Amino acid sequence: MVINPAVPARTVKEFITLAKSQPGKFNYASSGSGTNLHLAAELFKMVTGVNLVHLPYKGAGPAANAVLAGESHLFFGSITSSMPFVRASRLTALAVTSPQRSPLAPEIPTLIESGVTGVNVPSWYTVVAPARTPRAVADRLRGELKRIADNTDFREQLGRQAIDARTLAPGEWPAFIRAELDKWGKVVRAVGIKPD
Repeated sequence: MVINPAVPARTVKEFITLAKSQPGKFNYASSGSGTNLHLAAELFKMVTGVNLVHLPYKGAGPAANAVLAGESHLFFGSITSSMPFVRASRLTALAVTSPQRSPLAPEIPTLIESGVTGVNVPSWYTVVAPARTPRAVADRLRGELKRIADNTDFREQLGRQAIDARTLAPGEWPAFIRAELDKWGKVVRAVGIKPD
């Protein structure tokens, strides 16, 4: 969660107070309606009760440029793309949306540490196989993926991109995906996003 330095807030708490004192004055840039950056900001709005205006752009790059240029106030961008601008004092980082601080920017607090719970928005990727994949094949695939994920060089390479490799046990995936669908389904319904 980054803001343009002209916004007079330096913490999440200050930003929330400022936004609540001037409902609808502040906006946030996203990479387009229905994208992860849009939904993350809408979840933040739902949890905190702030009234922010959505400015959809055609991609994360144009959205970030809008915040850098001052035409937008806030952006839920990736830490890897945002931190060079934060370190150059062209953006102000308020928080990360993951449950733990990022090793790429340990000085940036989490939203939870900043007093905002319920906006846990780490990026994740997964490998899935067809439902009828034979158990032996699925077990071998899972074993190979775990072996790769446990490789120190691989983990270091992912770490440089702010990614932490994690493997789930066979029964953990359904619970994880149900929780994600429930969380984001509420946001989509609240915002009124409809498929094209």
